[in-house]
Amino acid sequence: MGIESPYGTITAGRLTTPLFVSTILFNPFIDSYQFSPMVWHTYLGLGTFPTYTTDQGVTGGSGWSNAVSYASPNLNGLTATAM
Repeated sequence: MGIESPYGTITAGRLTTPLFVSTILFNPFIDSYQFSPMVWHTYLGLGTFPTYTTDQGVTGGSGWSNAVSYASPNLNGLTATAM
């Protein structure tokens, strides 16, 4: 659910995180965990390899429940989002 105005957009509910959106925008295989190295390394981490045991990826997944997000209006090509 959301409200849009000239001052920006506020949405609430189960929302896709801005990090996940920016990660899939630069992937040829979109949001595939199996075939997309960017999604694999960002969310699953490199901890499966012996040389990178401390990197476990991003905590929190690709969507957050009970979240509130604000997206600013387009200001000469610049937008910002906060969750």
